[in-house]
This record gives sequence, C-alpha cells and structure tokens, in this order.
Amino acid sequence: MRGVVVFSLLVLLLVLFMTPPVSALGIAQEYLENSTLRLIKGGTYYFDLVMQNPSDEPISVTLNLTSEKNVAEIVDHNETYILPPKSFKNNIQVKVVAPKKSFVGDSFKVRYSMMPFQEQEGGQLGMVMKISQSFDVLIVNEDGVGINTMIKIRNFFRHTWSILISKTSKIILGILALLGIVAIFARKSLLTTKNIIGLKLVVVRKENDDSDKVLKDATKKLSKAKTDLEPEKKKVAAKKKSIQKKPKLVVKSIKPKFKPKSKEKIIEKTKEVKIEEKIKVKLKETKPVSTKKKTSSRKKSKIDLSKEVSSSDEYFHFNNGTSLKSVMDLYHYLPVMPDSSFYYHVSKDKNDFANWIEGVLNFKILAAKLRKCKNKASFRKVIQDEIEK
Repeated sequence: MRGVVVFSLLVLLLVLFMTPPVSALGIAQEYLENSTLRLIKGGTYYFDLVMQNPSDEPISVTLNLTSEKNVAEIVDHNETYILPPKSFKNNIQVKVVAPKKSFVGDSFKVRYSMMPFQEQEGGQLGMVMKISQSFDVLIVNEDGVGINTMIKIRNFFRHTWSILISKTSKIILGILALLGIVAIFARKSLLTTKNIIGLKLVVVRKENDDSDKVLKDATKKLSKAKTDLEPEKKKVAAKKKSIQKKPKLVVKSIKPKFKPKSKEKIIEKTKEVKIEEKIKVKLKETKPVSTKKKTSSRKKSKIDLSKEVSSSDEYFHFNNGTSLKSVMDLYHYLPVMPDSSFYYHVSKDKNDFANWIEGVLNFKILAAKLRKCKNKASFRKVIQDEIEK
C-alpha cells in the first residue's frame, strides 16, 4: 500500500515539473447588471471582450462563443489569437441581436470560453486551463418597465398550461385505454353470442327436419296400411253376415215337435250347446282385424358415423387449414392432430368437438360420451366402440 502511495506522489511531482508555467491570463467584459444584457425585440448591441496576457512571452489562445437561438456571434472570428507579452487590451468585438419573434421576458444564455496553449519542444502542447464565462440576454419593453411582473405572469400561465395539458392528456389516455378494453370485451362477447345463436339455430333446424321426416313417413305407412286392409275388411264383413244368418236356421230346425223323454231331452240340449259353441268359435275366427297400428318398441338403429355435413359453413375448421366433415374424419385425424390444436379445443371448461357433434351432426349420445374424454386416446376409444357396435 505504501509503495502505491509513493509511486503516485512521484508521478504527480514529475507532471508538475514537466508542465511549463502558465501565467495568469484573463478575459473580461463590460459591466452588466446581474450579468444580464437588456434588449428590445429586434435590437442590436455591440460590446468588446478584453483578453489579457501579463506574462513575458506571447501566448496563443482559442476563443469559442455559443448562444441560444444564435443571438450572439464574434465579429471577424479567428481560430486562434496570439496575445503579445504584457498586453492588457486585446479587444474582440461581439454582436448581439434580439430575435424579432420573441416575447417580453424571454431570456437567452450566451457562453464564451478562452483556451490558452503553448508549444513545447518536439511540437507537443503543454497543459492549459480553460477560462469560461456567461451572461443572459433579456427581452424588455422599450421603456424597460414592468418586466419582472410580465415575466411572472407569463411563467404562471405557462406553468398552469403545462399542468392542464399533462392532466388532460393523462385523462384522455385513460379514457382511450378504458374504451379499448371495453371494445375488446364487447367484441368477444358478441362473437360468443353469435356462435351460440348459430349452434342453436342449427340444432333447431335439424330437429325440425327430423320431426317432419318422421311424421311424413308415419302418414305414408298409415295410408298404405289402410289401403291394404280394405279388401280384408270387405271379406270379414261378408263372412260375418253369412255366419249371423245361418245359426238361427239351424237352431229352429232342431226344435222337436213332440215332447221327448228325459234322455232325449238331454241329448238335444247337448247338441244345441255344441252348435252354439261352434257358432261362437266361428264368430271369433271371423272377427275383423283392428286397423289400429300397434306400437312396437323401436329398435335403436346404429348411427352413421360417416354422415357428412352438407354446407361448408358447418365444417369443423382448424387454424392450419384442415376441415372435418364427419365423425370418421375426426377419428382418422386424431393420430396426426397436433397436441396444441387438440387442447385448444378440449379443456376443463369446454369441448368444441362434442359441441359440434351434438349441434351439427345431432349425435347427442356420442357427444355426451366424448365430453368426459380429456385426451386423444380416450376420444379414439369412444369412437372405436361406436364403430364396432
């Protein structure tokens, strides 16, 4: 640690020893109250900057001047100025012009700096100091009265206006952001309601079409059955008339005109009973068949999984351009379907495949089974079981 400190001190002494002595140069300007030059709009003012060299050797210096709105400039500016030894009046003229499009109370900063340098042996430059000063250019009335009051009023209005603009801009941005959020949610809700209404309309149309078809088939079958039963009805009616007439004649013919003995009476009675029973049997055999359609338990027919939707609007579309027309299309596409696509349509809260199968294809039982499935393997298993029925 001591070695580092000693090395630093040696380097500092070496630098000080090698640096040539620089005499006390100076730069001055005429006196300005509060370092402020007051000008009216469009006014012009010339003043001198005085550079001094009290040393015994000539010194070269550079002089730079910067100002806001370019209100000031050096007249006949040179890149370098050589100051003779023991010289105290090296005047450089500066021109200041107040902008015409300025307001009373506007202020412009003017900065100038002087940089001396000396050439050493070998063409190197010695260490130098930069001398900088500045003053303000203030725009005033022609009388120069009421400047401070006008500046205060202008600053007050400027401050108030900036606050109002900042607050109103924040309020407007907040309102615009709120309107944007509301518009996004409204669009989403509108799309979901449209989809729900479309599915309901499809389901209602399918149900109406199916009910109309069943009713038409039933009326056709009923009319056909009626036409088929017409000849049978006529035959049964003819037989009934013939049977109803014959028994009366037979019964009258077997009545005896004499009083039989007890055994003969029993035989006759048995004969009459047998005849009556035969007549009843024949009447039962010739009883007309009821034309009412017997309601038999309808067997559940196997659903057609290859049934395709008729319109392209009812296809099940994927983002990659693939479209499904039937349950069999879904069955064949499941092994190659990307997992991202599958789980986009099947989650804990929704099952788009089951909704499509129920709402568009009208397979309600199959859709209910598929709603319980949460992966592709279970989907294929349910459809495979339905195929093998």
